[in-house]
Amino acid sequence: MAQLYEDFSGHTLNAAPSGWTKRINTNLLAEVRESVGATGGKVLLIEEANYPEVQILTADLFDADADAADVKTLVKFRCTNNLGAAILGPVSRVSGSSHSTSSYYAAQCNGFGNEDRIYKRISGSPSTLIANATTELELGQWVWVRYENIGTNVRAKFWADGVSEPAAWTVEGTDADISVAGWVGFATGSTAITPKPITEIDIISIATGTDELLTGATAPDTSPTIDSITTTSTEATVTYSGLDAEANGVEYEIDSSGTWTTAGTENPFVVSGLTASTTYTIAVRAYNAAGSGPEVTDSFTTSTAVDPVKGIDVVLNSGANPLADLTGITAVWWDASAPNNSPIVSVTDLTTDATGLLTLNIDASTALIVGDIGFLLLYQENTTTPQDSLVFASQMTIEDIS
Repeated sequence: MAQLYEDFSGHTLNAAPSGWTKRINTNLLAEVRESVGATGGKVLLIEEANYPEVQILTADLFDADADAADVKTLVKFRCTNNLGAAILGPVSRVSGSSHSTSSYYAAQCNGFGNEDRIYKRISGSPSTLIANATTELELGQWVWVRYENIGTNVRAKFWADGVSEPAAWTVEGTDADISVAGWVGFATGSTAITPKPITEIDIISIATGTDELLTGATAPDTSPTIDSITTTSTEATVTYSGLDAEANGVEYEIDSSGTWTTAGTENPFVVSGLTASTTYTIAVRAYNAAGSGPEVTDSFTTSTAVDPVKGIDVVLNSGANPLADLTGITAVWWDASAPNNSPIVSVTDLTTDATGLLTLNIDASTALIVGDIGFLLLYQENTTTPQDSLVFASQMTIEDIS
């Protein structure tokens, strides 16, 4: 097992980085360059040589690592000059020589219909293990890729820098053809495009065996401040401030349960599933990829449960104007599951508010509950003709009008 985190800040400018080896084609250009805004102020620039095969730069740390068959990789990179049909991404279980390599590699392939792909190469013969259409990535845009090759599983996800990492893997498959440890690193390749792609790697983190990826970050060292907690009978809304600058968000724990729930950067956040008239203790702490910071605690009591008041709300308009005059109009409401039965509610002397909102309280009239469906009919009785005048008819949902 081994871990590597590189932001290339400790390497000599305009020189090949120590601890890395070119594979397949040694004419591949790999040099450390200065880059304003990069994590360590430097990037690893890789320029593909004119060569009809994927070219690979591997980390020497893992060359003799017996656990390198199981690999996790996280890379932040960008292509600066020509995406074309470029193939760019992490590579694992590499062995062989020119035109006879075997490996798996994940690639963001803008030249192939803007797809995330997992490739497999057996004795120099490449094939697509799995592909999935993705959002087109732009030239010069920083991109993250998380890649795992563990056992027979191979999976990856790509996302643009500055947006949240997607929860789901965008490409995922299984394959048992290459099972032994090999070289680990980054692959670049293209078809006959000119100029050849130039890739800049800002960060690359690799872990093998059961080790976890290093992030280069430190855990937050300050706790947020809980500003307020408001409650209902089943929920608590928590507002906080003072989030650590290194934090990715906050997480919370209820009553020292040992279970921490991620709230992210949502502020305020809502804790649900609580019991009415109950006192709870909540702990809140900041977190990032390196760990969690110190926690702050507070207590709150949920309110007494209040039974809902069942009713129907409907806004009535005449053209663009709220309908205010309901003189002589009757409202009738039926259970949708038994429309042939007698109406559950029949009401006259109706009134609306200034917006045309008509509210019917049916709480004492039905055993149905909030969320059940009924039919609402509004009509004006006509004493001079056989037909009454229809004002409104619709299927309606019972609401809590309390």
